[in-house]
Amino acid sequence: MEELVLNAQPREGRGKGPARRVRQKGGIPAVMYGEGENLSLLLDPRELQTLLNTEAGANALMTLKVEGDTDVSRVVMVRDLQSDPVRGEVLHADLLRISMDREIEVEVRINLEGIPLGVSQDDGYLGQLLSTLTLRCLPMAIPDGIHADVSDLMIGQVLHVGDLELPEGVTVLTESEEAVASVTIVAVEEEAPAEVEEGEEVKTEEGEDKAKEEDSQSAE
Repeated sequence: MEELVLNAQPREGRGKGPARRVRQKGGIPAVMYGEGENLSLLLDPRELQTLLNTEAGANALMTLKVEGDTDVSRVVMVRDLQSDPVRGEVLHADLLRISMDREIEVEVRINLEGIPLGVSQDDGYLGQLLSTLTLRCLPMAIPDGIHADVSDLMIGQVLHVGDLELPEGVTVLTESEEAVASVTIVAVEEEAPAEVEEGEEVKTEEGEDKAKEEDSQSAE
């Protein structure tokens, strides 16, 4: 596995003021905690985003290298990101220092695979009801995703967490009865009769017969 390196600089001061000044200079204020340590850091937003765009996503294991501190080797994960709701820019990052020989809890995405028989044969609709699983495992055993085969699902059938195949060394903490995906009938809406605009003349059967009678008399 390729080593992912996250570079950081020590950051002095805490609170909104110092954090705002860091962001004004184009950096991301961050804190690293865990394993008995707590550090205030400054990160490069582009570097952090590049690391989070790898296949592991938010569960990427990164070697943290703090400027001026070359004696300590730290492995971290991003535990939380605070983003601007309008611009989408990252405002703050929480990093968790982890031990490689202790299990941790993580959220892993569920990837649906295959086309259900209820869709291909009966024109049903496949709906994903659960997008992530909560797992506990050693850091090196964290899967990039959990693959859920839905190809055998018929209309009315549901795939549950308990039906999923999990990698060795992984314990699922999400309830086994939770529904992951289901196939349902596609509801067809009946077209409502066209409304008659105000002032528009509507011909009834009686009116049509009367009109035909008047036309016949005129012809005579």
